[in-house]
Amino acid sequence: SGACWHCLTHRLWGHRHAEACVQEELGHAGPARRPMPALPPLTSAAAHLVALEAAKWVAGYRYHGQQCVWTLDTLDLQ
Repeated sequence: SGACWHCLTHRLWGHRHAEACVQEELGHAGPARRPMPALPPLTSAAAHLVALEAAKWVAGYRYHGQQCVWTLDTLDLQ
């Protein structure tokens, strides 16, 4: 039911001509490496916030914000 994964990879790589030229010039094979989607210190900070909220809940501390989804803008930490 369609092309194999190898054929699909080959076809998608063929559509990335500019990247392929740069990779070839650098002597690298295949697509360029992508940056990590998250920074370890921010992942750690998020884990600590989750642990803090869990500890509050276990201790019996309840407030309206516990039913909301929290977001953290890592640019200005708000």
